[in-house]
Amino acid sequence: MKQNLRDVLINNVHEKLKNQFNFFGDKMQTYENGPLKKVVTKLDVLLNQFLRDYEKKSINGYVEFIQSFTMPNKFNTSPLISIDLKAIKSQKNEKSKASVGFSPELPKVQEFILDGVTKMMNEIIEINALEPDIVPF
Repeated sequence: MKQNLRDVLINNVHEKLKNQFNFFGDKMQTYENGPLKKVVTKLDVLLNQFLRDYEKKSINGYVEFIQSFTMPNKFNTSPLISIDLKAIKSQKNEKSKASVGFSPELPKVQEFILDGVTKMMNEIIEINALEPDIVPF
């Protein structure tokens, strides 16, 4: 998805602005001091703002999704994951306390739930500045 988004944005910028700017012929100094630099910088700022907003909405949506399985009075009746709880009695002596065992283990459950957020954030981070691809000097 991220490469497709980058390609679409870059192709659209080239297509829409090809009559106003020379993307492939200008020298770096001409570019740095000219109006194309301002346009490309503005596009990067807008893209970064859009991605931050998208990331925030996506994470909030993911949190609401997880909460729909855990919070009371939500409309979801089926479980997201099943956890087996087992009472484990220690074999060392008769007076030892029993403990609760989880399957899958709690750290694996937490990793599973947090992995979705981590993947979203990493995907968005990798869509960085478009400038190097728009103006290939």
